[in-house]
Amino acid sequence: PAATDPNAVRAVRGPAAEAGAVAVPLRWVSAVEMQAILTSVAPRDVVLRADRARNLLILNGDATQIRALRQTIEMFDVDWMRGMSTAMLPVRSASPVTLARDMTQMFGGEAAGTGDVIRFIPNEALSAILVVSSRAVYLDRARVMLEQMEVLAAERERQLFVYRIQNRSARELAAVLQGVVAAETGAPVNVSSGSGAAQAGLGGGFAQGAGAMPGGLSAGYGGAGGSGYGGLSGSAGQSGAGTPYGAGYGTDAATGGAGGTGAYGSTGSMPGTGSAGGMSPMGGMDGTGGLPAAYGAAPAAYGGGYSAEAGMAGGYGGAYGARRDAIGVVADEANNSLVISATRNQYDKILRILGRLDAMPMQVLLETVIAEVTLNNELQFGVQWFLKNSGSRFNLAQADTNRSVAQGTSGTDALIKAAARGVPGFNYLLNASDFNVVLNALQGVTRVNVISSPNITVLDNRTAKLQVGDQVPIVRQSGQSAFAAGAPILNQIEMKDTGVILSVTPRVNKNGLVVLDINQEVSDVVKTTTSEINSPTIRQRRVATSVAINDGHSLAIGGMVQEKAQITNESVPVLGDLPIVGPAFRNRIDGRVRTELIVFIRPKVIRGTVEADRIAEDFRQQFRAMMPIRPVPAPLPMAAMPIGPDGVLRRMID
Repeated sequence: PAATDPNAVRAVRGPAAEAGAVAVPLRWVSAVEMQAILTSVAPRDVVLRADRARNLLILNGDATQIRALRQTIEMFDVDWMRGMSTAMLPVRSASPVTLARDMTQMFGGEAAGTGDVIRFIPNEALSAILVVSSRAVYLDRARVMLEQMEVLAAERERQLFVYRIQNRSARELAAVLQGVVAAETGAPVNVSSGSGAAQAGLGGGFAQGAGAMPGGLSAGYGGAGGSGYGGLSGSAGQSGAGTPYGAGYGTDAATGGAGGTGAYGSTGSMPGTGSAGGMSPMGGMDGTGGLPAAYGAAPAAYGGGYSAEAGMAGGYGGAYGARRDAIGVVADEANNSLVISATRNQYDKILRILGRLDAMPMQVLLETVIAEVTLNNELQFGVQWFLKNSGSRFNLAQADTNRSVAQGTSGTDALIKAAARGVPGFNYLLNASDFNVVLNALQGVTRVNVISSPNITVLDNRTAKLQVGDQVPIVRQSGQSAFAAGAPILNQIEMKDTGVILSVTPRVNKNGLVVLDINQEVSDVVKTTTSEINSPTIRQRRVATSVAINDGHSLAIGGMVQEKAQITNESVPVLGDLPIVGPAFRNRIDGRVRTELIVFIRPKVIRGTVEADRIAEDFRQQFRAMMPIRPVPAPLPMAAMPIGPDGVLRRMID
């Protein structure tokens, strides 16, 4: 038999379908109409084509996809669909079920009078409505009507929206959104956090029905997440009109407010009902002259709370007991998302705000060197004096802390000088090319010990912290039992961080100026000599300051001088190690040494991923430059090279 092409078009009439190109014939529905229906539900990788001449659909996909589409086709390809026109209308601002019911009622009278048929089939999964009519003109009218209803629903219909955050945390963005939305939209905002569980929200309310029976008046004002004034009402039962007499005040959210004094009904009516409002899942106290508060104050699941659709405290009655324009925001920290309850128009405004708040933040690369400089004779007045008077060629611009900012300085220079005030020691601003020049100049005259040289990348307005050192046990308290002789001494120990601790928080403005909040500490452990406490002494050098510096420029913070004892032992080789006579050839020098701590920081602003990749590549090249160069083996001399009988060099094979 001749070989068949596996991709050839096959007519499928049975329930099974194979992968590949499949032709599905239609009996009652037009292929073009069915193509329009399937396009909205078919996966993107499934190819749909309609053959008008033979009234069939050509599908191309795997077996599972084709089987699902065939089931959809069988559902619509029925006899009553003969001659029908269809349209799949997407819904954005309301529930498809609600809109389909309303449109059916609006079209019902007209369709019954003319004998035409139009049906609306809602689909919540697709958020769409399938419109089926015997007249194509009805589809256009339904489309126009749906657009008009969506405009109204966008202003009134509350929906749940999920916004997936890209660059910030859910809790942080929800807190910021509370104030921003209230200022932008003028609507109150209720913010809660959790992983799906509803939280307490707005109770009571401004409108009628704050936990009251029909016929009563509401006078309550709910507090957000706590107790509030109870909804005051006196319901006159079935025929009378009740009026409030007293106000119940809720002590907390667990008990709610006490019921108001019930109003007495008119002639022939039942006694009034006193109700308790507030946010109470248990109801309040009984009202005077009224029915028990279990009838007057509904549980939080039905009244007096914020709407459950807002994701706050449960309560379908929140549509009456809370303001309808309130916006609910819940931080879903597990998925780093925001669940927002609002109308479509409100959510569109919130999206514009979130687009600015959830923007990709800038990053700052902090190149840092922490060095300890030994002060010898040339540096007896400190590093600052040496840099100013040694005649070095590197350029230093000291931040003036004495002159007034207004004396002919630019805005950037003024901000830098203003921020530099109060810096301990001295503060120098260096050009980008002078970062290593200062260290080289100091290395030529004294000993420079680089304690640490970290490079840290941190997000804008976030804190980067580096800690290199040990945790040292410190005795906080000591105690001994006074009732037992020889009882052991019990010590309470606290672990103290020592070493190099650097904390920097950068803030970048639009002009490229970087404000740095710096906390620097260098500490070491020495023996305690001032007391008998068996606990070490921690010697610290710490600086905390805020400075402003241009992007790519360097900052030097110094002036932290420390003096400590130094013992030097000198001896004659061999002779100094001899017994008895060795001390005659040894010498001990007790002296003191002064050191100064200098911190160099250079911030580089990273404004995008391309710049981040470029900086990473620069680091890789610097790392490769530090790798040792492998020696190249010397070539063999000609005499050692093997030569064949034909005079041709042969390769030596090991």
